[in-house]
Formats: sequence, structure tokens, C-alpha cells
Amino acid sequence: MLWRFGYFRPHFAKSSLLIRWLWKLNSEPNSTWTTTVQALYGTTDLSLLLNTDFLSHDLRDILKFLPFYSTSIDSTRGNHALSWRWTNSGCYTSASAYALLANPGIRSPYFGKIWKLKAPPKVKIFLWLLLQDGLLTQQNLLVRNWPANDECPCCLARPFETACHLFLHCPFATALWNRIRHFYLLPPLILTDDLPEFWLRNSLVIGTVWDIIWAATSWTIWKERNSRIFNSLTRPQFLLVQEISTLVEFWKKLA
Repeated sequence: MLWRFGYFRPHFAKSSLLIRWLWKLNSEPNSTWTTTVQALYGTTDLSLLLNTDFLSHDLRDILKFLPFYSTSIDSTRGNHALSWRWTNSGCYTSASAYALLANPGIRSPYFGKIWKLKAPPKVKIFLWLLLQDGLLTQQNLLVRNWPANDECPCCLARPFETACHLFLHCPFATALWNRIRHFYLLPPLILTDDLPEFWLRNSLVIGTVWDIIWAATSWTIWKERNSRIFNSLTRPQFLLVQEISTLVEFWKKLA
């Protein structure tokens, strides 16, 4: 495997460093890095940072590694505390991070979080592909030089169907997310231009119940999209909400 011969080690080293900075941000309040973030954004609390619209690209990249940690509320400081899930002590080590990133079975910081979801294996694979931009959307078909349509099958607009458009910014998807929010009495959802960020930012605000709602809604959007393309069948949104709620209740019972 290529990673064993060092081809990917610079990438692992960079990712390991980003993961470490996230740990320092949460556990070393007097470090230069933490005080700099505090000065720039007025907080180092993860939930507040994730809901800040004007984060630097570097800090956004760091926060995307949050699924590698377990989170809880620190009763003394009143903010989110991190625990490193890959050591017995719960403390971050560079060696454990490097070993984790070098594991050929893990290709993204979302892997562990996705595979712990209460959902069927095929849905977990779908979600993993979704977050890696690996679904065969019209844009990805075009990249592969395969036949592709130049309009979104759900809103019939002419921007190429990207994953971000289909699952977030398509009027069809936006309306469905709003219906789901009202159905489950959720706070206003945080819309972003990044699918992993959309999932993680809302998960931190709403809680773990959001993960299964997000999974069921994303899965239903993809099935509806395929139904419209391959079967020329379109269902009203109230039926999609019913299907999503049924999936959520059923998946909750999965072992």
C-alpha cells in the first residue's frame, strides 16, 4: 500500500498537526494559539466558533476534525470539552493521531462518526460518499466524461447538479429541510456552502438527534432525485416528510 512507503506521510503530518491544534484550542487556554483565537473571535468555545460566519479557512479546516473527538459540556467552564477517542487516557498524542490517519480503512475525519450512526450499512456508505463528494451527481458524471444533464433534476435549474446544490441550496432541498425543521421543532438550521460543515454545525447546536434526522433526510433526497431521473416519478413533500419520520423512528431502534 502506498501509505506504507511514505507517499502520503506529508498529508498525514499536516492533518495530525491540525488535529493537535484543535486539542490545544480546547485544553491549553494559555497557549499562544488559544489566546490568538480568543482575541480574533472573542471565544474558544467550539459551539460558538462553529456558528461564526467569518472564520478563517485554516480554522475551518481545523474544526472539520472535530468528529475525531468525543465532546461533552465542561461543568466548570461551561463550554464544550474534548476527549481524544483514540487513547485510553482521552488525551491527544501525535503518535495515536498519525497511526489513525495512516490506517488505510480511514479516509476522512467523519468515518468513525458515520459508522456509529443508527442506520443501515448502505446508508452509511452513501453518507460517506456524500461527504467525500463521491456521489454520481451530474457534475461528477461530467468530470468522468460520462453522459450528464445540464440541469438539476429536482428544481430544473441549469447550474450543474453538484452535491452541495442538490442537498442544500436547491429550492426543493431547502423547502424539505424547512419542513423537517418544523416537523421536529428544531431551531433554524445553519446553511453553509460545505456539506460536512452543515452536518457538524447543526449537530453541535441541536444534539445527536440531528445526526439521524440529517441522515434520513439526505438519504430521502437522494432517493427522490433518482426516482425523478430513472422513473419519472415525483412525490409531494409531505409524503417525503412522512417517509423521513418513519426512517428516523425505525433507525432509532436499530442495535
